[in-house]
Amino acid sequence: NGVTPEEAGLRAMHQLGVMSKETEDPTEFLDSVLFEINSDEIYVFTPKGEVNALPVGATPVDFAYSIHSAVGNRMVGAKVNGKLVPIDYGIQNGDRIEIITSQNSRGPSRDWVKLVKSSQARNKINQWFRAQSKDEDIQRGKELLMAYAKSHDIDFNAINRPEYQQKVLRRFGFHDWNNALAT
Repeated sequence: NGVTPEEAGLRAMHQLGVMSKETEDPTEFLDSVLFEINSDEIYVFTPKGEVNALPVGATPVDFAYSIHSAVGNRMVGAKVNGKLVPIDYGIQNGDRIEIITSQNSRGPSRDWVKLVKSSQARNKINQWFRAQSKDEDIQRGKELLMAYAKSHDIDFNAINRPEYQQKVLRRFGFHDWNNALAT
């Protein structure tokens, strides 16, 4: 396909660096590496004519996440060569892909992890769900702390001040207040 071994090696090294930054779990990283090793690439176009490499069998979801995680997270549909397609459409070499997004999107579906062919898309989807879970845990922790303070007739605002938070962080080894609340 016109790529020299040196270019392929540099591309692979770059991809490994990207995957290592996107993946905290060593098992997930190894799975991603093995996934990438076993895949071939196709080349597709953005609406502006830019070329994008994706694994064979990639879907519009893969393409959306290859553009930016925010595009993937807000994706609600896709057009391939000007026609609406389902999100599980198998993209072909040379397709022109347009992602339809919405600010009102609730984010990716857990089913998307099964649809995507690129480890980059899979990692970004999993990352989104981890962040959502952490946000819920932080809110739940805050509510529990407020309920405890109320039941023990403690002024919540007094214990939620930065100087108190710093004492808790030092005492229990947390890096920030949100991590303490999420636990």
